[in-house]
Amino acid sequence: MNNKKFTIIGGDLRNIKLANLIAGEGNKVNIYGFKNAGFETGIKESEDLGLAIDESDVIIGPLPCSNDNETINSPFHPDRIYINEVFKTMNKNQLFIAGRIGEKISNLAQIYNVYSIDIWDREEMAVLNAIPIALPKGAHRVLVLALATLFSKMLDSISAGNNLILKSIAKATAI
Repeated sequence: MNNKKFTIIGGDLRNIKLANLIAGEGNKVNIYGFKNAGFETGIKESEDLGLAIDESDVIIGPLPCSNDNETINSPFHPDRIYINEVFKTMNKNQLFIAGRIGEKISNLAQIYNVYSIDIWDREEMAVLNAIPIALPKGAHRVLVLALATLFSKMLDSISAGNNLILKSIAKATAI
């Protein structure tokens, strides 16, 4: 990665692990939506959603993105995080990545001129989803590393027009 700025909104422990891995590669990472997390996040949470989004190149949502097509899936946040507020705050140069975005949220992204990627629809995610079956228990570190690599290479491939994601996943899972 080339020192990009990320904001991770909502989700669960997987999103925190991803945030720490991305930060570990020298990128700036904001998190939002983890105020009531019962675990150590390792990253100071942004107090203001708008500021966290403004400071980022990429906004990463959870998997699933939403349980009601209106709010971000954020079980560790005391308040609802409305998707339309996230999209309204984003600009056309930012990227929104989440899983199982759904048609209603995709349409909302188009209305707000937000470029979004549903990670669940990508072939690489199908490969990652199949990995737990093939790996022994305790191999979750490999999955998180592979997911971080997937995001990294996805961003690189979008900007370069190449698709090196599967090679990166193979490399990450060979640890």
